Amino acid sequence: LTLRINFCRNRNQVDKGMTHWAWSPTFGWFHTPERFGIGMLDTGDVIVKQIRLPRYFGESQAVVSLHNKGNEPKKVQVNGQQITLSPKGEKQVRLQVPASVGEHRKRIELQWDDERRSFEVTYAIPEPMNLVSPIVLADERGEAVLTLVVNLSPELMKRSSIVVELDGKRIGLPLTLNSLQFSCLLRGFSTPIRLWLDNAPEWVAKAKLFSPI
Repeated sequence: LTLRINFCRNRNQVDKGMTHWAWSPTFGWFHTPERFGIGMLDTGDVIVKQIRLPRYFGESQAVVSLHNKGNEPKKVQVNGQQITLSPKGEKQVRLQVPASVGEHRKRIELQWDDERRSFEVTYAIPEPMNLVSPIVLADERGEAVLTLVVNLSPELMKRSSIVVELDGKRIGLPLTLNSLQFSCLLRGFSTPIRLWLDNAPEWVAKAKLFSPI
């Protein structure tokens, strides 16, 4: 038996505001069943302990963790890949999956002895970066702070930097965290700003800075 399930928690803290947590992130409104996780009730010797799906831009593998409850070794095929599970043993199988931005579906098929299991999982790849607000108001000194959320895989994060274009000038900023804040000086009433990854220039985030006067 395969079920779509999810667990969530909303927490309102005075100093941190409202936070939303989910066992299976829905990337938006919580009541999105197609983005829920999967719970399996099974009585076979081979069980799926966990499926780790891509969560960040740049990830292209799903990792299926299997466990053999039986006392005999089992030869298991997972989407055409064959592995041998030792008695009471565990193994992981890596599957290539689509990595483009957007929602995806992947069917997982297991076969061992005369048993077959087939189920579908869904996941979503977010855009590599997003500005928290595309409109930013500078303070009385003309300084503005932009907050950028970066959704890159750890491997891609290590070899990427952010390019910032402001007033016809470009600067590069190293990436060390998934959330990046930086300040810039505003000259005039308003100034457009563009940001992109040095190794993915097709994804451009745009903002506009305004003077408070």
